[in-house]
Amino acid sequence: MKERYPFITFEGVDGSGKGTQINLLADWLLRQNKYLHFFITHEPTTTTKEGQEIARLLRQAVHIDPQQIAELFVADRHQHTALFRPLLPWAMVLSDRYDISTFAYQGCALGFEKIYQMHRFNKPNGALLPDFTVILDVSLATWERTKKRRAPREYWETEERLRKAINCQNEALAWWQENHPERRFALVPGEGQPEEVHRQVVAAVMPVLKEFQLLPDA
Repeated sequence: MKERYPFITFEGVDGSGKGTQINLLADWLLRQNKYLHFFITHEPTTTTKEGQEIARLLRQAVHIDPQQIAELFVADRHQHTALFRPLLPWAMVLSDRYDISTFAYQGCALGFEKIYQMHRFNKPNGALLPDFTVILDVSLATWERTKKRRAPREYWETEERLRKAINCQNEALAWWQENHPERRFALVPGEGQPEEVHRQVVAAVMPVLKEFQLLPDA
């Protein structure tokens, strides 16, 4: 067993099934190893003043300045990281959203290198580079069907804004591969039934689970 447990993040547009897949993965892991501990969390948080301001802007704003919202998200993320970082020696951390969301939604406006520097990855008071990131890939048509069952919509939940975010996310992933190839992530199709998607998620994270010796036969 390593000195700490892994930090795994899930990304994707709202309605892509991130929360469902986190819970399915946690349930599956407990069936493999009943002694595992988890801390399941999400962003933005609801406990920081920055997280609360983000929630207000997403509900009410008709225009959001990319620099302002990026600074809010990153400040919230630094405090979020300070909360869960001490837990990693004894618990696996699974987060619904983390840094890739900021790269996707503000990266093309501000530049990926700027977003990267804002995070201060792996610095004492900065963000923590995830051990693995699962990105659930769904079409805008699937998102639209999901949103019909949910209201009210938030600022980015329009077809035009989401299309830009998805395109920017793809550019961000290419930037990571070119500039920081040590970053590990998988783009998992999220269109199928939850159990079908879950099997693909398990296959994607399996190398990390084996690396951290979390499975009985690892």
